[in-house]
Amino acid sequence: SIDDVNKIYVLELIKKMLELKTPQIFIFTHVWDDFCNICYGKKDAKDKKGTETPYRFYEVKKNINGSYLVKIKTNETPYMHDFKEIYEFSKLNNADELDGCEMYHYPNVMRKVLEEFMKFKVKKSNPTLDNIPNVKIALCGTVNCSSKDDMQISTLLDTCNILSHKSRRTPEQILKSAKYLMRKIKESDINHFSAMTN
Repeated sequence: SIDDVNKIYVLELIKKMLELKTPQIFIFTHVWDDFCNICYGKKDAKDKKGTETPYRFYEVKKNINGSYLVKIKTNETPYMHDFKEIYEFSKLNNADELDGCEMYHYPNVMRKVLEEFMKFKVKKSNPTLDNIPNVKIALCGTVNCSSKDDMQISTLLDTCNILSHKSRRTPEQILKSAKYLMRKIKESDINHFSAMTN
């Protein structure tokens, strides 16, 4: 939560610290862009000579049982990371076990995914009701969507805009919106969908 100039300065200090021969350094960040910046060019595996690298990368995840660590790849962009998270969520059969954090988290991530996807398709990429013609072009390929798509797009936009800040929402609506978003991205651009999910 610092301005860009100081943020770059702090990130450069951290990178310099990683070059030192110290026993161990643990870095925690909630900003995926910063994580990618710090890890750029570093590997969490054996190098070509079979030498073990000194880096390990994990993400803290949460579920109803608490927090846990997941080993992650450093070569994923923030968009790819978010896309995969919504894709995995969309494969659930029901959302009965969504906790309070996830009820806010998934709509926010869906908004980021939709906005980034729209950047590939249209000039104005705000995923809002004010910009619904561009949302329709990105997801349907045309402004003239079916009446069913019109309804589902409105629900998706409500979910990832309004519901991400409301305390009242239904887990079922969040999951349906995630399934719809993934299905429409797959239908409108199968190559993009495949690149993000493989």
